[in-house]
Amino acid sequence: MAVFISYRRDDASKASKRLAEAFRDRLGYDHVFHDVSSIDAGENWRRRIDKQLKTTRLFICVIGPSWASSFADREAKKDIVFYEVAKALKARRRVQIIPVLVGDTDFPSKADLPRRLRKLAEYNAFLVAKKKNARDLDRLMSKAAEYFPKLEEQAAAEAIKRCLEDALTRFAGQVENARQRLYAAIDKDYAVIKESAWMSELWELGRSSGEQAVREIGELPFRIRPLQSGEVAKINAALHVPKSMYGTSGYMKDKVTGLVRKTIDSEKTVMRYIGGAGTGTAAGGAAGTMVPGVGNIVGGLVGGLTGAFAANAEADSDIRKTLKREMGYYYRDILDHVEELRGDPAWTSLVEDLARGRIR
Repeated sequence: MAVFISYRRDDASKASKRLAEAFRDRLGYDHVFHDVSSIDAGENWRRRIDKQLKTTRLFICVIGPSWASSFADREAKKDIVFYEVAKALKARRRVQIIPVLVGDTDFPSKADLPRRLRKLAEYNAFLVAKKKNARDLDRLMSKAAEYFPKLEEQAAAEAIKRCLEDALTRFAGQVENARQRLYAAIDKDYAVIKESAWMSELWELGRSSGEQAVREIGELPFRIRPLQSGEVAKINAALHVPKSMYGTSGYMKDKVTGLVRKTIDSEKTVMRYIGGAGTGTAAGGAAGTMVPGVGNIVGGLVGGLTGAFAANAEADSDIRKTLKREMGYYYRDILDHVEELRGDPAWTSLVEDLARGRIR
């Protein structure tokens, strides 16, 4: 265990949790001991602390407003904080001790400390102020990372890999969302398929996923060497939809455009007949009062045309289903491409190269 965080729960619980999270982000989860998440229920805390301190290299003693005064209210034998600090001081030749003051607390004097803990007053304390919390934490993490360059390198590499893997997951999710949006547009007006916007959007999705991954890598809490322009280009190139897929979609676009045109022309023809029949219906109604049976003939014509329009509506529904099915194949191909990237040796090699040796 690289880092041991000692604190009083009734004194600096929230601050210690923030410290534990910051250290784990910087060095990896398994290299930081924080009792709430590191000691199991029913486990003997003395034995666990003894075991952890044997492998600890950095002991963080979190001191809040009531840390020192609490010693007077507790028996030393039952005080877990007393036990932790005493053990760390005993092993001070191999353990680096850093007192960390939180909540704008003053460092206790020797007189304020139990006799066995007075050596702690000889260590220079690190202040994490309320108003400069983030900046002070970053300074503390950078200082701590100096003791564990290999751990930081490893943690940074894993974080970079997660950013790039997340880019693939995000790209796949965005492609699926784009498919659903196009389906909704087809339901409203399937002529939208003739537009090229949905095609260019897919290209943008791949590029935007790569750009977000680059931003996330740059914001990681490590002393990371920035990505070079050539490395950024490789990420974007890997996440772009292959040109070959655009060729396939071009064929598919021509096919569905023909279906759309055919259906639209059929709609116009039926609507012309229905528009003419509407006029005839009024005349037929008047004629029916003078010539028995004429109104029924006109009504039959209207009914026939209405049936023709209903048949066309059914064809219209079939066209929409056809468009969605054809589009589904295309989007599925792109999603398969994204999933295949995960196991692609070229992508794996790129990720490994980008993650290796990035600590400055």
